[in-house]
Amino acid sequence: MPLTRGAPIGYDAQRMVFRFSMMDGNRVVFCEISKAAMDRFLNSRRGVGAVERAATFIQFRDAIERIASDIWDTSRDKHLVRIFYKQSRRH
Repeated sequence: MPLTRGAPIGYDAQRMVFRFSMMDGNRVVFCEISKAAMDRFLNSRRGVGAVERAATFIQFRDAIERIASDIWDTSRDKHLVRIFYKQSRRH
């Protein structure tokens, strides 16, 4: 069952991930996308600063959430969805 849209949480500079939530029915599923994966969406080697991460997430939100939902459907770990660089191919 695909996940549905939740809410952006924000960028964690210490862990270098952007956190967001999605929903599995009434259950909140916490998700993270790595800085490198977000930079890949931008086709940028330099990346963007922490402040611009939320804007990047919003810009590519549909694709990022589709990847998170696909990972959820095939994952055995039903606690947290993590998107890494290798999973961030452009959709």
